[in-house]
Amino acid sequence: MIRTASHSLMDLTKTGRRRIIIRRRRRRRRRRRRRRRRRRRRRRRRKEEEKKKKKKKKKKKKKKKKKKKEEEGRRRRRRKKKKKKKKEEEEEEEEEEEEEEEEEEEEEEEEEEEEEEEEEEEEEEEPSVVYNNIQR
Repeated sequence: MIRTASHSLMDLTKTGRRRIIIRRRRRRRRRRRRRRRRRRRRRRRRKEEEKKKKKKKKKKKKKKKKKKKEEEGRRRRRRKKKKKKKKEEEEEEEEEEEEEEEEEEEEEEEEEEEEEEEEEEEEEEEPSVVYNNIQR
């Protein structure tokens, strides 16, 4: 009878069977270990990448917030400056108006004084009626 290649373990001797079974176990264990290691490595890498991404995102957010804050500060300063400038201009205008009013008042007072002086001079020039009556 011709022996063909058999795949069943029953055709082998007890020790041969044991060796083959042990080999298979070892292979399975190795495969499992490799798979576990790969999974762990992948998980670790993913976690680290996510961590890095989160960190990057956080950093970016922080940077954005800082930039926004600085921009807000600049705007605030500009507004303050504009307000101050406007206020100063208004004060200058008010001062000019007050000066003009004072000048006008002084001119009016001078005119009044001049008028009073003229009236007094006119009165002095005209002889009084009482004096005239007494002379007669």
